Amino acid sequence: MPSLFKRIRKSLLKNGNISKYLTYAFGEIFLVMIGILLALQVNNWNEQRKSDDMMQNRIRALVSDLEHNIHEANAIIDFADTYDSIFDRVISKTDQNSAIADFTTLLGTQTANFYKESLAAVLENEEKLPVRYIALIPDLKGLNRLFRSQEKWEDITLEDREDITKNVIYTEDYDFTSLDQEEAIQEFEKLITSNQFRNRVLLSYGNTLLVENAWDVTQIRATSLILLLKLKWLLHERKPISAEHFFQENGLVPFLSFDCNTKPKSSKYEENFGSYRMAFPFYNATKEVRHIDFLDAAFHTYKTISLEPGAFHFNEYELYDEDLFRIRDMSGCLGSFQSVRNGYMVITD
Repeated sequence: MPSLFKRIRKSLLKNGNISKYLTYAFGEIFLVMIGILLALQVNNWNEQRKSDDMMQNRIRALVSDLEHNIHEANAIIDFADTYDSIFDRVISKTDQNSAIADFTTLLGTQTANFYKESLAAVLENEEKLPVRYIALIPDLKGLNRLFRSQEKWEDITLEDREDITKNVIYTEDYDFTSLDQEEAIQEFEKLITSNQFRNRVLLSYGNTLLVENAWDVTQIRATSLILLLKLKWLLHERKPISAEHFFQENGLVPFLSFDCNTKPKSSKYEENFGSYRMAFPFYNATKEVRHIDFLDAAFHTYKTISLEPGAFHFNEYELYDEDLFRIRDMSGCLGSFQSVRNGYMVITD
């Protein structure tokens, strides 16, 4: 082929046809440029395909990590629920003796083993994310912030437990070395009724573990559930997963529902010493905007949020008096609801 082009050029020059020669030369240059541009484009396509494949692998790893983290969060929340039940019995002095059997739980904590590597890898390369995943970046960054907060409060909780063990439990004030079980029980009773135990273990350590660390874990679970469901919808567009089925599959239960004219009986928060906040996932499965009015014990609205069609939200509030809400549209109330531990809300028509 090069020799053919060479013969054509010589023929044009020999015949003195300069204009045709120049036209031919420009045409040859143009073809060379087109070839170079095509080669560059093919190379770009290959590089983009490799980048997309890499990000898809990271997304799949993220899905796997989210599934693990949801199970991990469920285990920590189960521990917190058990702790909270014992905490209430002891601090309210309603059944302190039975709490002796659960004494180690009051001094325990469950550390998290969250998988965060794939999340970090995706965020480090967020500019390479395929377009359809771009909308998930705020969720990804939010989950990363929650991990940092949870790590901080878990460290504080562990430091509290170590300090309590050294300076409250195993001191000269209490003798747990006796072989007599009855005497040991008496020592435990003396400990758990002491002001030092109540202030240091129940008020300080208990609140750190429940109000801060466990609260962060419930946020991590809610965010991970929402993010995982969105990813599954993007990865399996032909077989959309029901949000309600997905939440139940991951250990959550629906909130209690009532008609608009029924006022659910609220838990009496003032009779309990405390509780810890939980983050609950909400999802609007309808094709219209839905408004959520959160109610206090007197059924007065203290906060309202609006959910667009197909939108998610997770909310924080106490599990006692402030656990009531109603769903409405522009025409009025559509239903009343009451939160339950490990609950979720999917709004349907």
